[in-house]
This record gives sequence, C-alpha cells and structure tokens, in this order.
Amino acid sequence: MPLSKVVWDYFGNPLSAYGFPGPEIPNLVGSSKPASQTTSQWINGAAYEEAAPFTLGNAPQHDSALREGATKDWDLAITKNFGTERFRVQFRGEFLNVFNHPIYGGWGYGGSNISTCIDCGDLGTVYDTRNDPRNIQFSLKAMF
Repeated sequence: MPLSKVVWDYFGNPLSAYGFPGPEIPNLVGSSKPASQTTSQWINGAAYEEAAPFTLGNAPQHDSALREGATKDWDLAITKNFGTERFRVQFRGEFLNVFNHPIYGGWGYGGSNISTCIDCGDLGTVYDTRNDPRNIQFSLKAMF
C-alpha cells in the first residue's frame, strides 16, 4: 500500500487563507526511496525541498516508490492424534507469524505509523508494525 503524501508543514500553510487548506506540499527533486530502507530512514529526505511561497509543490499525492513493508506472514499448525476409536486425544500447536517477520507501516491513532512530515525532524521513521509478533498456542482436546 502506498504511503500518504509527504508534507512540509502541517500547520504553517500560508495558502490555507486562500481556500487551499491542509499541509504544504514540497517539491520532489530526487528519488524518494533511499538505496537501503531502514526503520530510521524509510523515506529519502534529501529528495524534497520546500516549494516557493504561496505555491503548491510537485510531489505526488501517493508516490508508488514509497510503500509499506512487504507482507511476509506465515502461520503453521501441527496436530497429533492419540488413542483408540472410542476415546481419542488430540494435541494441537498453532504458530501465528511463525518466522516473526515485521510488516512496517499500517495505521495508528494519528495516521500512518511511518512519519511523512519533513520539518518535524523524524521524516521516514517507522514507529510501529502492521502485524502482531509471533504468537504460539497449544491445545489438548478429548473426544469420546
């Protein structure tokens, strides 16, 4: 899923008095995706510059190069049956997200969990994941 737009200033947009509310949109001058994405640099901050006063920048609303982390979520279930035809016991183990891969991004209370504000000081910082960590559960079932 593409990230929301990268913005310059959430509250200091001078165009809001002229019918263009919302954050200031910057100019895109380079590649928005860094060579190697990390949790502290998911977005290349050097690819943006502030637009001229009272103008809108050329940065796209949704940049297809900036996406949340890839989904790599594997679940595994293992069962073993014991007993006879009259009385059986089943042991079951379930492993959700068995390889414990994080999926960066998603949505929290304030919007995306990846910061897209240039002048806030934390552009491209990943704050949370979209999935839960590994979850293991065991069960025992008696059938008669």
